Amino acid sequence: MSSFTPGRPNAAFEAFMLAVLRHIAAGLNLPYELLLKDFSKTNYSSARAALLEAWRYFHGRRRWLMDYWLRPIYELWLEEAINSGLVEAPDFYAKRYAYSRCRFIFGGRSRRRHGQCRRSPLAACL
Repeated sequence: MSSFTPGRPNAAFEAFMLAVLRHIAAGLNLPYELLLKDFSKTNYSSARAALLEAWRYFHGRRRWLMDYWLRPIYELWLEEAINSGLVEAPDFYAKRYAYSRCRFIFGGRSRRRHGQCRRSPLAACL
């Protein structure tokens, strides 16, 4: 009878884990580099392309969040506030769309390009 010798850690374990993590990143619609925050094996162009693709995905998820969650909740809250007298809105039900228009502002990537603030005639840029 011989004892069990598993031979751990296996030499192929790192390659196996990288493959598993790549599959997880693909399932989450995230670049592998962004999931692990490991840009060591990536050049600038491919890292930038991966981040732009991730931002397109994030923007789509934010849009879904606004359309199917935030906007309906805001409209219900506004209607309740108007009906209870907390907010005055004359002719609310005739102009419901105008009253419930809103824009949700998320943190994150700005649409302003690098250096645009310096060329702006305004003294202060936010």
